[in-house]
Amino acid sequence: MNENGLNYIDLFAGAGGLSEGFIQSGYRPVAHVEMNEHAAKTIETRIAYYYLKDNGKIKSYYDYEKGKITREQLLEKIPKEELKTVINQEMSESTIKGIFNTIDDIKREKEIDKIDVIIGGPPCQAYSLVGRAQSSHMIVPMEDDNADVGGISKEVCWQGGGGYKFYELAEPLLVKNKVLPVYQINPSYTWDMVCEAICKIEGFTYEPSGEFRGHSSENRFIHITEEFVNTKYVMSIMKNLGDKQSLLIYCKKNQADMILPENVEVKKIPKDLLDKCNFESEVQE
Repeated sequence: MNENGLNYIDLFAGAGGLSEGFIQSGYRPVAHVEMNEHAAKTIETRIAYYYLKDNGKIKSYYDYEKGKITREQLLEKIPKEELKTVINQEMSESTIKGIFNTIDDIKREKEIDKIDVIIGGPPCQAYSLVGRAQSSHMIVPMEDDNADVGGISKEVCWQGGGGYKFYELAEPLLVKNKVLPVYQINPSYTWDMVCEAICKIEGFTYEPSGEFRGHSSENRFIHITEEFVNTKYVMSIMKNLGDKQSLLIYCKKNQADMILPENVEVKKIPKDLLDKCNFESEVQE
């Protein structure tokens, strides 16, 4: 990652969403404090990703995503001082001193002079005007109020409680060529994965049917191919179109001087994907 020299700590870090933005903007994480074990493990996984990426060992991370190695084997490749930055503890009067002692230890070990920014997403229920802190002052305390039984609560028979869902970020569709100063399709992608990604990027629903890989409406379709596209090829695909329907074709190579019908557009892979993708965050170096 491109560091800007600024250090930060993340309090009430959750699964690290806010921290992710700061890391991608060049800030250096010193500590993440989060009480939920599963959320803290998600942050550890992201730390592993960035460490391996910055040290030219990103393949190990992808091996983990593909199930070739376990999470334990992944974390064995990460220095303990990096994983130590995740502090899985509740912040309270009894723990706060120990938490900041740990942060001070991290600063000494990494020779960090100061913290430039403190970020965090503290839970609002405790001090919200209608939150649990005010419950005891209400005519009917929140925990005894069964009036709100409409909407989604009624639809799913919600009885209270909640939980987390965690997702691993996918590998980038386009990566830098190791020799030439150009982008190429990620070698780890199968052709079906490439097609699904292009559909998503272009706003099409991925639903392969016949010659088409997806549709954005009843009259707009997308065809994606590795074959050379010329006028004859386009006309053969158009036979599957109905009246007032249009077609987007993605291909790797095409005839330069094609005269296309008004309802057909041809784009190239990867050239026409470059402006639609963000390459500064997780592109393989």
